[in-house]
Amino acid sequence: MNSAERREARYQRRKAARMKKKAAALREYGDFETVFSFERLYESYRASVRGVGWKASTQRYKAASLANVTKTHEELIAGRYRSKGFYEFDIVERGKPRHIRSVHISERVVQRCLCDNILVPVFSHSFVFDNAASLKGKGVDFAMDRLDRHLHRFYRKFGVEGVESGGVLPGGFSDFFNSAPHSIIYREAERRIHDDDVRRIACQFMEDFGDVGFGLGSQVSQIDALMVASPLDHFIKEQLHIKYYGRYMDDFYIIHSDKAFLKELRREIEAGLAAIGLRV
Repeated sequence: MNSAERREARYQRRKAARMKKKAAALREYGDFETVFSFERLYESYRASVRGVGWKASTQRYKAASLANVTKTHEELIAGRYRSKGFYEFDIVERGKPRHIRSVHISERVVQRCLCDNILVPVFSHSFVFDNAASLKGKGVDFAMDRLDRHLHRFYRKFGVEGVESGGVLPGGFSDFFNSAPHSIIYREAERRIHDDDVRRIACQFMEDFGDVGFGLGSQVSQIDALMVASPLDHFIKEQLHIKYYGRYMDDFYIIHSDKAFLKELRREIEAGLAAIGLRV
């Protein structure tokens, strides 16, 4: 066997391993009909109406829940399912005005089913531990606990000298939900979602908000937004090996013992994010 034949044999082994891994993923999460089975849609309906039963739209949906879930299931399987658009309104959250585009209750059921049964487990598997996203076991309290722990660990390691020579670099994405690029989601969906129909509907929920950006009020948008910023987490944790870092949605912090390093790092982060259409 010559060198070319050995290279070809290695390529075929790697290709076979990838196909085996892909088949295993399909068995674990299921195909389109498994992800959107009637049973799973009904479970998602029960979860979607929990805590919002006072809404008139929710009450109307609940009054004919079996018929509504059945209709949605039939439309999905037949490829006829389409979004019904948004309810749009403005709120002020922690001093920031936010424009909300909330989806119809019937679409919340579909998005819940999609997120619970494939998007969250597939995407969150790649998140770093200190991504304090609003997923199960995470959230604002988790982010505050991690910041407190990082500050204590930094002080124990570097002492007063480290505090005097170093600092904290806080950061946040500017107009994140309106300007976040879709290219990262397309790439990650291609890598991680192996059923073409599931990938198509997952991307369609994103495209409903336009060519860029995500809509506040959509569950799919929440998990997509977490994935868009995930490369920054991996860059800081795995390439720069910075331990004292955490992020909650579009806000992050970096603690380091060298102020000059932090200033240079901020410029590097700004340049990297600008390349994909984000601003700090």
